[in-house]
Amino acid sequence: GVAAFVVKYRTKTPPRATAEFTRAMIALFTAPRPADITTVLNPATEIAKSDAQTALRLVRDNAAKWDIDPRRVGMLGFSAGGITTLAGR
Repeated sequence: GVAAFVVKYRTKTPPRATAEFTRAMIALFTAPRPADITTVLNPATEIAKSDAQTALRLVRDNAAKWDIDPRRVGMLGFSAGGITTLAGR
């Protein structure tokens, strides 16, 4: 059997004004590539990373109660969730 948990992590709120949003996206996508994917790209990544680590700790701390082997707890993510997964490990 597999037990699955969904983490709803915090993210940075995008700018409301179109011009400000455009500037932010251009800055994000033209920034130099980090040498390591776990490099923090922006403050939202740090917040999401913290939420992911807290979620892992919560699951491991409650493993006995939820009948889960705490040594077999992992994390999977796609897109921004993938970056959060890599940063949170």
